[in-house]
Amino acid sequence: MDVKAWMFLSGALTLLTIPVVLFAYKRHIDILLFNVYRRLRDPLCSIIKVRLFDYRGQSREGKSSPHELWQNLSEDMLALVANRLPLFDRIRFGSVCKDWQRVAKEKSNDAAPNPWMMLPQERQSQMSFFYLKQSRLSFFNLCNGTVHNFKLPWPLQSAFCCGSSKGWLIMAQEILQLETDLSYLIRSDPFMQELKWWPPAILCRYLIGKLEFWSDCFYINETRVILFNPASRVFLPLPLASTIPCYRAFTRYIDPVYNTSCFFHKIELSSADTSNCVVAALVNGSEVRRRVLAFSKPGDKRWSVMLADREELEYADILYHKGTLCALTLKGNNQVEDHILNLGETQVNVKLIPDLSRRKYYNPGPPEFLHGQEFLVRRDGHFHSYLVESAEGALLMIVKNANVLVDETAPDLEYLKTSSFAVFRVDDDTGQLTPLRSLDGEVIFLSYGGSFSLSAEDLPGFRGNCIFFSENHEYFHHYEDPIASRENGVYYLDSKTIQRHFPSVELPLQSRLSWFLPNSVNGKSKFN
Repeated sequence: MDVKAWMFLSGALTLLTIPVVLFAYKRHIDILLFNVYRRLRDPLCSIIKVRLFDYRGQSREGKSSPHELWQNLSEDMLALVANRLPLFDRIRFGSVCKDWQRVAKEKSNDAAPNPWMMLPQERQSQMSFFYLKQSRLSFFNLCNGTVHNFKLPWPLQSAFCCGSSKGWLIMAQEILQLETDLSYLIRSDPFMQELKWWPPAILCRYLIGKLEFWSDCFYINETRVILFNPASRVFLPLPLASTIPCYRAFTRYIDPVYNTSCFFHKIELSSADTSNCVVAALVNGSEVRRRVLAFSKPGDKRWSVMLADREELEYADILYHKGTLCALTLKGNNQVEDHILNLGETQVNVKLIPDLSRRKYYNPGPPEFLHGQEFLVRRDGHFHSYLVESAEGALLMIVKNANVLVDETAPDLEYLKTSSFAVFRVDDDTGQLTPLRSLDGEVIFLSYGGSFSLSAEDLPGFRGNCIFFSENHEYFHHYEDPIASRENGVYYLDSKTIQRHFPSVELPLQSRLSWFLPNSVNGKSKFN
């Protein structure tokens, strides 16, 4: 095909595409208006309903321009519309024009909470950036059964999500370093000497293939930690992971099949407002020491490690509760300990709460053959404790029990199946536990990556007194990638039964399923 024919074909395709784009834009506006109308049930909003459908009728008849009609709406009316929309429609609302975008970001969102499940990320090569293939995050919306896809900004390519807190996703991005001199690799390739004579398309394909071949010459030198809000697409850097002393020991300890996102067991934000926020991280150490507690603020250069000399401490979970970071400990003192950490001019209150459930309520059963299986299984032989704040503001501890395989020769956690849950109210001062048989109509969403509780009244179609749980175990000694996961379901406290509604998923070893409660924030992205 010569140049003139190619230009003619490109122009024809462009002319054919314009009506399609205009039709899609019109359908986009119609869908948005329908969602707005469906959610405006307040009688005070009747004037907005009239204006919405007046716009649709007049614009179709050609009586006036849609811009002339919408420019007459005050900012308060636009805010009233935006605040009734769920997050995904709110993003569409803000994409119409700059004025609407400003209203969507500045006004508070009074819409009902909308819990999402974060789906496993696609496993990517370290050289995926050079393929110009933009990676994405996928979420399953439990309220309407849809899947939302968000493309990651280019600075966050190849980053893995470690969890979420206060509407922010915590991303870990590996920084690679070449073990061999790049100039030597170029000189050793005879074809590289003729690069200047190659057509650009063939040259790009060849270089991409060489980058994939050279990927074995790279090693992980550093890990960036980034806060990312998928709604506003704002991302903020945290200190590098190597400023935590146990980072190097962890990278030497784990198998190369994992990436360093597994270094972060859980990250908690004290506030959704990152201008006045303290970030607490529970990180995995080496084989000698299980986990370490570290703190930082956005803009800091280093993480601050707390109680580094207390090697007997073993942390299970962390949670900000009433402005204080509560850390659940499995070993150490049986009494509640209060500590104060100074981060510059910011004072952080830390409360160490012992997990007394293990001493009082943990009672695994004897090995037995379950459900006709040919191997021994210990009922409730494995447990993990979580800290969750109830919708009413009470501090709760959730204990998840699981059946495990009794075989010392089998790989670690070859068989792990959730069997039951126990709920306790935690006394903030003494750490004493009060067993609860009911959640008072609340729904708890439980995972390592992020846990929260919502009232069933705010979630149409949801039953109260239940726990949604997701697969989130750290398979540090599992070498089959990916693994098939069935540990996603709902536990009902009333009947003490488990229903696994979610299908099996292939879960990469570098990724963990987690729950996410999105919100929209202001701010600008920045990198050091």
